[in-house]
Amino acid sequence: MKSCAAGFVDLLSPRGAALLFLLLVIFGTSQGFADEQTTTHLQTFNRQRAKATLKKLKTQGHSSLSLKKKRVRKYFYEFQFLTTSKVRSRDLSALRFLSVTRITQGKEASQVVVTQITTVRDANKVLQRAKLLGWKKLSGERKRAKLILYSLVETKKAAPQVMVFDTVAEMPSLEESETTEGEAVEEDEAGVDATLILRREGLASEKGQGRPSGQGSLWIDIGRSFKLNPKFEFRLGGHYDVDAIEGSEENYQYADLAGSVFQYKDRNSSLSAGVEKIQWGRLEENSTLLRLGRIDWRRGPAQPYEFLKRGDPLLRYQRFLGNWSLDVVAIPRAKLPIVAKADQLWSIVDRYNGRALGLSKEPILSQLIQLGSISEEHPDKPASGILLERVGESLDIGFYLVHAPRLIPLVIPNKEVLARIALGQPPSLAIASTKGSTFVEKSPQSTMVALDGSAEMLGGVWMFEVSHDPSYPVLNTSLEVIERSRLAWRLGLELSDLPWLGQLALRLSGDKVRVSEPITELNEFYDLGVRWWKRYSADKWELSMRSLVALGRHNLYISPQIQYLGWEPQVISLEYHYFSGAERELGGFYNKKDVISLSLRSSF
Repeated sequence: MKSCAAGFVDLLSPRGAALLFLLLVIFGTSQGFADEQTTTHLQTFNRQRAKATLKKLKTQGHSSLSLKKKRVRKYFYEFQFLTTSKVRSRDLSALRFLSVTRITQGKEASQVVVTQITTVRDANKVLQRAKLLGWKKLSGERKRAKLILYSLVETKKAAPQVMVFDTVAEMPSLEESETTEGEAVEEDEAGVDATLILRREGLASEKGQGRPSGQGSLWIDIGRSFKLNPKFEFRLGGHYDVDAIEGSEENYQYADLAGSVFQYKDRNSSLSAGVEKIQWGRLEENSTLLRLGRIDWRRGPAQPYEFLKRGDPLLRYQRFLGNWSLDVVAIPRAKLPIVAKADQLWSIVDRYNGRALGLSKEPILSQLIQLGSISEEHPDKPASGILLERVGESLDIGFYLVHAPRLIPLVIPNKEVLARIALGQPPSLAIASTKGSTFVEKSPQSTMVALDGSAEMLGGVWMFEVSHDPSYPVLNTSLEVIERSRLAWRLGLELSDLPWLGQLALRLSGDKVRVSEPITELNEFYDLGVRWWKRYSADKWELSMRSLVALGRHNLYISPQIQYLGWEPQVISLEYHYFSGAERELGGFYNKKDVISLSLRSSF
């Protein structure tokens, strides 16, 4: 495994990565030797979208248009959702990639069947959007069948302007969706669902002293569902990843059984046991509700939301009560968040410069970090959470009670080492004469209550989150764990199909810890997060940018990204991660250590 990982790192050197991306740009945008007089405006498996686009193009004066059909054997996703309120046309229109096959309206609850979602990316968008609307997923399957591919083609001497219609006004209404019959397909038995990611990351300059110049990663998720009978289902899943450090024979491996769940469900409830990921909350970034379940911080702020959680062995009970739903989760043994090791690219400990995230750079601490060892101490205590949620006509709201570890571990020095230094021993002698590690990573547990909600108004989706933790664990300047009251709030706004802009998400957050003594972290701070993305060239390319800006202090993180989607289900991404900030801030810790990342993601 070490030799394979090292070979992977050599293959994706910075020069090789740049050459690979240049070839992608050249061949991805090449027109080849096809007839330039023929323009394909749209290819989709959604018949309603194809017909709506055809009608709009004709009204725009385009001629010689034809709608071609072709049966293609293709993997696709099928979901069933339950909603306890009336399905609104705007709910369906907001899901612009949705292909609604059937809507069954009941007196107390309605079911929405969504099918022919052909990419993992769009399936994730459907799931996230349905969650914001308060829909509950009853089932989700990956199938393989012959779907009808609709191609909208125009033959003309002069190349017409390519028109893309994705606005809400151009989506079919609820009535059209209800009266239109779906295409018949031959369903095959569901196969294995897998995701594979190859990634090469490296420092963008030589300024990052103490960090490896780069690392290569292999990431595999795999799963399959077995429907034992209408009420019992078994899902078998697994995860494996390995990070190979450039210039070292060392590599770090991790594996779990995330997605392996045995589930019983009836009309209004479900009971499951297994290894599952818990992702509560409506905000994708910086949500305090991410505390329940194990967090994966190995790529720091660069970790995508969909890969931010690892599986936990747990018991889960869900119940639908009219407009209300209940979700109860019990984790027998909580684990530390997963963080990068000291010699990895995204480590929260910098041995070379004697620094740790959240700790000030004092001479004694710096020497201890450079000379000492670091170990992990898992809570190994039960964690639990209760969510009571109501789906309303204008406002969806959730009430939470969570008992779980801190999101980011504390790096705590050994008290005996500090005592020996206080008596006059030099740091090296104090470390040598003390048993155990010099530092330990801990995530003490506490209990939090929270309230969140979302509503669609003024052309966007508005979200909020408020949480209170009366015994939040922090470190004082004596490097001892103390418990203090913490209040946190988040405001979010998501805007879709903006003219010239595409999609935009804004998030304003604030945190305050009530203390009467100095602590190692900020006791009050406010941040503004911005996420923007837009597709170009018939959805073959996507440009996006994530940023985090501190308000009233120096902390900045910016990450532009370009993705090539023309080879789906393969996606190639190029990212840049820029940091700047004060000493104890995230931007200050990674300052002058900007990272560039190239990845290939494949789903099958």
